[in-house]
Amino acid sequence: MPLIWQDLGLEQRQLDVAERPSGQSNQPPTIAVLPFSNLSNDPEPEYFADGITEDIISHLSQWKTFPVISSNSTSAYKGSKEPTKQIADELGARYLVVGSVRKGGNKVRINVKLINVEDDTQIWSQNWDRSLEDIFEIQDEVSQKVAVFISPALKANELKRLNNRKNIDLSSWDQYLQGLSFLNKSKEVKELESQFNFKRKAVSHCEKAIEIDPSFSEPHLVIASCMIDFIFIPQLASDRPENEKRFFEHCEKGYSLDPNNPDAISLKGISFYLKQDPERMVEFIKKALESNPNHPRSLEMYSIQLQRDGKFDQAIEVVKKAMEIDLVSRGELESWLVFCHIGKKDWANAIISIDRCIETAPLDRLFGFKAAVLASDGQIEESKIWLAKYQKARPEIKTL
Repeated sequence: MPLIWQDLGLEQRQLDVAERPSGQSNQPPTIAVLPFSNLSNDPEPEYFADGITEDIISHLSQWKTFPVISSNSTSAYKGSKEPTKQIADELGARYLVVGSVRKGGNKVRINVKLINVEDDTQIWSQNWDRSLEDIFEIQDEVSQKVAVFISPALKANELKRLNNRKNIDLSSWDQYLQGLSFLNKSKEVKELESQFNFKRKAVSHCEKAIEIDPSFSEPHLVIASCMIDFIFIPQLASDRPENEKRFFEHCEKGYSLDPNNPDAISLKGISFYLKQDPERMVEFIKKALESNPNHPRSLEMYSIQLQRDGKFDQAIEVVKKAMEIDLVSRGELESWLVFCHIGKKDWANAIISIDRCIETAPLDRLFGFKAAVLASDGQIEESKIWLAKYQKARPEIKTL
């Protein structure tokens, strides 16, 4: 197992080469961040390149999803001309993060790539062009964003690997990847029953992952995400107490195992939403956004609090940012725009958002929203049509 150690009071998950696990292909992949190259004629940015390398290792190590080779081991490869495959084999890494820094005048360009060593392919890359007015702020921004972007790119590539492998003896990591895949598929279908089935499969795989490795936090987070969706579905109202119990159980366990993971922090915030403790909810949502400013679920929850505070324009901006990042969940996020527009009494845009939601996932509650908004907009006859659809689907509800 990876070495867990303390550095300046921060628990990190880092590996030295001598301590790396035997390279089973169905284990969580090890990642190594190689020293960034200084491509400038000026040797001055050398410390900046070294600082970014150290910070990326630090940020990645805070998340316990996969082990990260320590800088003690990777620093030996500074300026190395060895092929990446050879370096990765020596370090025991499946993925390499490589990068460069080029300074010109008062500007700096930073390039970062994530390489899958098995087939020597680049699966993610990004450039940053920044002014050097605040060098340390740039260093922190880039290192944090690299950690944020690498995690989903790596998971997507690992799932592709799993699908191409004919190995029926699945590890905890494999079971988790399968569960994550079914959770993602649940967001791509319109039919409610299909969504349920995919989420139930996600839960089943993640339960198996936990049986194999109880210390693995990510499967708990997937189960908690499924439970929070089940809690708010009217058709599952009779199961709500049990679903809430399971949500709190897996939310707490996932957070206790990996308190720096933005998914775990965000779900912890949602737990306080369910407990009707908005102050604590906001505390954890802001903490999650500090860890990952582009975390869609945290942005979604933050928008809810902005709506409660009557800050509808700000809430709309936050929701739209989440929609740009998480294309799969656009339909779910669009529903929060409905409430924002209703709060502003912007009936025209509310109707547009409702129609988009109905197109993505025709849930019957949307029929009631549309009837109410149309009536508020003075479109009484059309409102009656949608009210009839709603009453047919939900005869137990007598008023809107």
